[in-house]
Amino acid sequence: MKTSRLVTFSTLALSAAACSDEGANTKVVGNQFEIVVQPLTIGTIGGASYAITVKNADATPNNIVWQKSGITSGQYGDGRGAISYIGPCDASRNPHTVELVVESLSGADNQPLAVDTWANPAPTGRPIVLQRDCLENADVPVVFNLTIMRDAEQGFFDIAVNFEDIFCSAKVDCQRTLLHDGEERGPTVVFGFACTAGGAADGAQPTWLHLTDLVVTCDGLPPLYFDPSGARGQHGPLGTLPTLYETAIYRDQEALPGLDKCSWNAALGVKVGNAPNCRLTAQATASHASFGTGGTTPVNTVYPFVDFDVLLTDAGGNLICTNNGLDDPTSGVTTQYTPPAGAGFTHEWECDASADPIDQRLLCAGELGTGTTVDVLPTPDGLSVTMGGVRSVPYRLPAGVYVGSEASCCVNPCCDTSE
Repeated sequence: MKTSRLVTFSTLALSAAACSDEGANTKVVGNQFEIVVQPLTIGTIGGASYAITVKNADATPNNIVWQKSGITSGQYGDGRGAISYIGPCDASRNPHTVELVVESLSGADNQPLAVDTWANPAPTGRPIVLQRDCLENADVPVVFNLTIMRDAEQGFFDIAVNFEDIFCSAKVDCQRTLLHDGEERGPTVVFGFACTAGGAADGAQPTWLHLTDLVVTCDGLPPLYFDPSGARGQHGPLGTLPTLYETAIYRDQEALPGLDKCSWNAALGVKVGNAPNCRLTAQATASHASFGTGGTTPVNTVYPFVDFDVLLTDAGGNLICTNNGLDDPTSGVTTQYTPPAGAGFTHEWECDASADPIDQRLLCAGELGTGTTVDVLPTPDGLSVTMGGVRSVPYRLPAGVYVGSEASCCVNPCCDTSE
């Protein structure tokens, strides 16, 4: 998934007016510009510093009427970015130019904002310049409207969720025709999940991604389970019914310096009109290490995960989902937390382009009388049971109940049915 730089826009206005000494009866050279910078609207701005230069129409370098730097909102204004400053202009040498330089911005703690966190519209050597005539006995407004672009300071990704020092982004996007349905591209659901364990300042820490199966349930049809731990690339239709005409897996390690960042994505081609009221459900999280056998989050820890629960089609089988970003107001992709008992994630992958995912499903210790093996696939959403390759529907457990890190599994005759 593409990572974008977030910005906000802070608007300020600079106005100026020229006037003369009251009651003058002769030509007055000492007219004035009254220069005002309106308060900045961003709440984190604690102050600003400006430089102003006023020049007349004479040839350089003898055209500077006055100039001053270090005009701060603390000394000449409200302490939050606004200033008021009065300086002369020369009515005998028109037109004039008024130059404005934004020298610095400071935060609420009055410490200068780092220059790489905001884009200066009027740096030294490239001021904002307006041309005006200086008139005797008359006000001359000079208005600067500036828009300052600043970092939004919301994290590394478009929408960031902090897992201690793990940063993840996630989405389900249904607005693309991507996979091929025969010779034509058809409607495609894109599942996206990407994380990093942090920057170089955190030291060399590996990133592990953990996923459950992607489950598609539709009215009147058996559930479809898509295993994201398969080989990269396309895997063909899923199931015997024409619900998903194509599937694909994408696992990539990014080349960003100082970051161990990986993405684990999937694409599901939906056959429109064939599957009513379909939902896509899955869960994903990240860590600095493997969860080990059973794939469960650490015991006695409330651990965050991303829950995917997105309605794909309506009653007529038409694809109706849109873009579902992480924790957007109407999104089916949300941040959740496990109880202290933990929760299971069947598949895990260490961020390494050459590595393959590991299957950590909970295997039963034994066989049925017919030799059929049994395994249980717990997830934060519930569990399903596979016997002899036939998988049950997903069972949703009661609220607050999870198959946690102390779970075990057995089959007859070792099970005690009285417990």
